[in-house]
Amino acid sequence: MKTIKVGMVGCGNFGNFHLTNLLSIPGVEMVAFATGNREKLLATGKRVPSARLYPDHKELLEQEPELDALVVSITPYRHGDLEVMAAKRGVALYIEKPICITMEEAERNLAAIEQAGIITSVGYQGRYNDEIDKVKKILENHTAGLVVGKWIYSVPDLPWWRTRAKSGGQLVEQCTHVFDLFRYLFGEPASIYTVGCKGLNPPQPDADTEDCSYSTVAFKNGQVGAILAGCYLDTAKAVGDIGFDIYLEDSKIEYGFFTGVKYIDQSGIREVPFEPVYHKLAMEAFVSAVRDHDQSRIKSSYADAVKTLAFTLAANRSMETGAPVLL
Repeated sequence: MKTIKVGMVGCGNFGNFHLTNLLSIPGVEMVAFATGNREKLLATGKRVPSARLYPDHKELLEQEPELDALVVSITPYRHGDLEVMAAKRGVALYIEKPICITMEEAERNLAAIEQAGIITSVGYQGRYNDEIDKVKKILENHTAGLVVGKWIYSVPDLPWWRTRAKSGGQLVEQCTHVFDLFRYLFGEPASIYTVGCKGLNPPQPDADTEDCSYSTVAFKNGQVGAILAGCYLDTAKAVGDIGFDIYLEDSKIEYGFFTGVKYIDQSGIREVPFEPVYHKLAMEAFVSAVRDHDQSRIKSSYADAVKTLAFTLAANRSMETGAPVLL
């Protein structure tokens, strides 16, 4: 088995979560880590004492000519030239969502990626849940009417999260998982109309994102639906709601992102619980794709993720203009 030499940019909680999965995959050698946070860099480095440590992605890419792949888990506004540099060096990329916060940056990166022909995967790990593909199969043989997606929870404890210029807002940074699975299940959107509100969270300097929003979506296949997003709950007292409901002509599907799925009809309820292990499945697929240079094993490429970014940015634009946005 060919050993895959992997580096990682970003050593926060999610980067270390990915590292745990990477260390469990046979044939992966973690060779380098990079982040501007010295404390986090040293702490992550202790997990792999043989790995080399760098203050930024530029130095890592310049000093690691034998690198096969790079796992990127950084704040959305800090990508800069990372993807272009990696592509020019032929380094495969696993990038946490969102890939960035502007279409200009995404399209520039995509052009470099496609020119280089590197393997890419984006962290829409929900696509790797076996139960999602079962839902997708059901939709091929049943008529779906309404679909309602939800990501209603508390504000993440991150200082940059409520500043749209840094996160893109909840729809771009967090609820993007719902937008992405809607595309995966129902195809491309035709239009979106979104309204949002503020004032539910305590004031914070530079906080300009909406606290909740409601989107009406029309898909090109005639499907219609809604996406409810909120980041204001007191989760010590309230129960969040993350998932979606699909109303078929003869049944209902209730899908929880982190809990399981319920198939409901007049005969009763069939409940299928699951653990959110699909993050590891996504990483295993990436490693396998890099080893064999087979992009077909990836369920969410960079090119596909650009379409999800466009979907969420269209929702933001609708909120800003007060009008529907055609896609």
